[in-house]
Amino acid sequence: MTTALFAPACHCTHPVREGSEPRTSIAAAEPPEPEGDAERALTVPERARGMWVWGTKRRLDDPDGASSLLETIRVAELTEVYVSLNQDVLDDPRLPALLDAIAARGVRIEALAGEASWSRPDKLAAVLAVVDAVATYNAAHATRFAGLHFDIEPHQLPENRNDHAFVPALASALRAARERAAGAGLTVSADLPRFALAEHGPLFAEAVQRPFLMLYELRDRSPEALARQSRRILDDTYRGASPALRGRLVVAVRMEDYPSNVDEVVRALDAAHIGDSRYGGSAVHDEAKYRAASTNR
Repeated sequence: MTTALFAPACHCTHPVREGSEPRTSIAAAEPPEPEGDAERALTVPERARGMWVWGTKRRLDDPDGASSLLETIRVAELTEVYVSLNQDVLDDPRLPALLDAIAARGVRIEALAGEASWSRPDKLAAVLAVVDAVATYNAAHATRFAGLHFDIEPHQLPENRNDHAFVPALASALRAARERAAGAGLTVSADLPRFALAEHGPLFAEAVQRPFLMLYELRDRSPEALARQSRRILDDTYRGASPALRGRLVVAVRMEDYPSNVDEVVRALDAAHIGDSRYGGSAVHDEAKYRAASTNR
């Protein structure tokens, strides 16, 4: 199997630093045969509590890497994690044991990948190759990834800083990934900035099963402000979207904004959206920073 290395997006306002994790090329595997009604059988959690897990290869190299991740899962009461595909990690013989240990705790696992250029039409092959590589891995292992989690973030590229013209192309790439993934029994999630959902919400509601709202760097970071902002984006995302959609929007916060009270913040978010079937739960970026903050408390 040939897999790829995907550098993490920085989730910030300064330029993306190339080479934060070395990259290799990805070769497209043979796509799985699509099944007629495959997507109808796909489900997503009603209410998730998730976290990004970067640097999977480093964790496998660390004798305490698995145990520390499992401790975070316990402390944060996580129901799902997004595990990065870096440094040909799908070929690493130690990966199945890590995924087995995570799944044994009842935690959903999504394969995390993305580069800022992947919204471009000429990069669609790279997007689909990720889907195929995960499908191939799943076919060979008992513990499988439940879905793909794309962290593409083309707004980080200098040419897109003041121009949102890339948004329709991003939605198109994600829709193509969703269609490819359905045949392999995989869902698709995608990390999206506020403006993308505020301006083109229905595009993404129909492109992926779960849009993830990156609700970062708010001026007012109170639970009340988070509730207002997320409710507004929920309205923008699903207004006019197809009623046949089964997707839910997950609201993401980051440790830099809530270093001492992120657990209270995500509980407040969940409480603010009780009864809203469009809300899919909360997620925290990221596990390493959460663990460091927990150690310092």
